[in-house]
Amino acid sequence: MTLPYPGYSWSFNHHMGRVNPREVFALLESAYRFRQYPNYRVLVNQALVAEGVFTANIRADSGQVDAWRDYQQILPDLGLIYSTRYIRQPQLTPIGLMYIDGTIGYSELFSTQVLAYQYPNGHKTDLSPAVKGELSRAGIIIPPNRTELDVNSGILIKPGVLILQILLELYLQGYPPTLDTRECLLALVPTIRNSDWQERQLLLEQGISLPNDH
Repeated sequence: MTLPYPGYSWSFNHHMGRVNPREVFALLESAYRFRQYPNYRVLVNQALVAEGVFTANIRADSGQVDAWRDYQQILPDLGLIYSTRYIRQPQLTPIGLMYIDGTIGYSELFSTQVLAYQYPNGHKTDLSPAVKGELSRAGIIIPPNRTELDVNSGILIKPGVLILQILLELYLQGYPPTLDTRECLLALVPTIRNSDWQERQLLLEQGISLPNDH
């Protein structure tokens, strides 16, 4: 199977390995608590370190504690705060507020946001150096941002919805409703539209007869 473009993936961001209920709540709660302070970054950093949520993460260039800078991108990528690129002070989205006041739990929060997450995505616009390198080696002109790259590649997909469609149909047809990482990488990630899900399901039912080293 061919990817829409070299380096294409479904990753939320490079800190997703850190996502867990305690840390997401601490980031959100600190952002909310200090949202009206001009120096909120300093106050959030102090709180996150004092409460033992993150290490100090001293920056080599400034010698300053900056856990917020290192991990805050988790929040807009998950749709829990509005991007500070556009709104100067941290402002929680409705679902972010619902999480910190206990209206919804972590599993419900994550399930809802994963199903809503889509490409092209207005929050995920940066092209990583790795992707730029792969595009360059493939002779592809590097666009200003990922959104333009996704649009030019014809991508219109909600990965969480695609996976759910496949799982439900596998269940309805009597197959085990499970997918492993290899199956997702080989059969689902190359998909560029949710409407193509039936074709991907057929590949899964046939055992994904694709080379293991793809």
